[in-house]
Amino acid sequence: MKYYFRKIKAFTPNLFACSLKSKLEDRFTRMWEYMLNNNHEISQSIVDYLLDSAGRTMASRFKEAIDQSRFSFNHKRRPDLVLDCDNCCIVCEHKITSRQGDGQIPTYLRFLHREKPLYVAYISNRTDEKISNLIRSSENYLKPLKSNYPYYLWEDLYKIISKHSDNLTNDFIHFMEMLEMNPYSFNGWGNIFSDPNEREKLKYALKPAKFFLSNVTGGTAKYDPLGFHVRVYKKMLIQVIRLFVDKTSEYLDAEYSTPRLFLHLKRNVANASQIENLTLVNKDINGSLCIITVRTIKNDKPDNNKLAILREYSVGLDKILTPEMVQTQNNFKSFCRECFEHLKLIDGNIF
Repeated sequence: MKYYFRKIKAFTPNLFACSLKSKLEDRFTRMWEYMLNNNHEISQSIVDYLLDSAGRTMASRFKEAIDQSRFSFNHKRRPDLVLDCDNCCIVCEHKITSRQGDGQIPTYLRFLHREKPLYVAYISNRTDEKISNLIRSSENYLKPLKSNYPYYLWEDLYKIISKHSDNLTNDFIHFMEMLEMNPYSFNGWGNIFSDPNEREKLKYALKPAKFFLSNVTGGTAKYDPLGFHVRVYKKMLIQVIRLFVDKTSEYLDAEYSTPRLFLHLKRNVANASQIENLTLVNKDINGSLCIITVRTIKNDKPDNNKLAILREYSVGLDKILTPEMVQTQNNFKSFCRECFEHLKLIDGNIF
């Protein structure tokens, strides 16, 4: 079946009428729409970047940004925003803390415009999204050809927006920084989320923690792009332990959304536990007192191996990274040790 795009409201919504009770991504989209419609220089730069980076050499003139309250598809799913240009439309799906919905992008790729080509751009703040080869191969799916990711990162758009300096843009830039949408750098470390050299540096820093978790569980460890996971073979209630860094967590409130170090404990979904209240644990990591947040996840969606997250430990990445590599390595290892000490107190039978 074919699904056609149609604008249903001509007016521009009042940004100040946007409810604070709205979901974060919905509020952000309304503000983003307002920005784009009030600064066509930025809008044109964004359109040029999305098309040029995906190898589409067509010159398209930006006309209007249209959020989901002002357009219609004959389908229950609606993307966040449409960039309407003179010779094409770009359907944009925005993610900040959440992940891609089931069948979301494939559905949008079936959308059509009656008069011009319609492309799909997926823009996320996460660096661990999975995009299938089928989606990547679609002529209507825009992906940055020179990126390490088959989708767009908000930090790439931040670089374009931050070249402008009017009052509205400055306020929007600060808002993006609050949501960790800017390129990450801290304490002598570059952007570990998108710079391959910094990722290699991170891998080296994680080595002592990797050996520690392998030894304490008797499992085998393998590196991920932003951390590592340990598969446990002993008779324990947990099957996989994953240590990794990320900009945000879909389980934590916004006040904890600064880039963090996470430790996830996974178990078979049949044994999934119920959620516990967020607990804050004061721990001394190599002489620096910091707060580790602990959560037991309710109804986590199982992965392909039917494993769901039992518990999540996390700490601000600024408490871990230092200019000294040896100190940083010790901090990673100390975090793992403190998590396991806490785990023994509340779940002694897990071992």
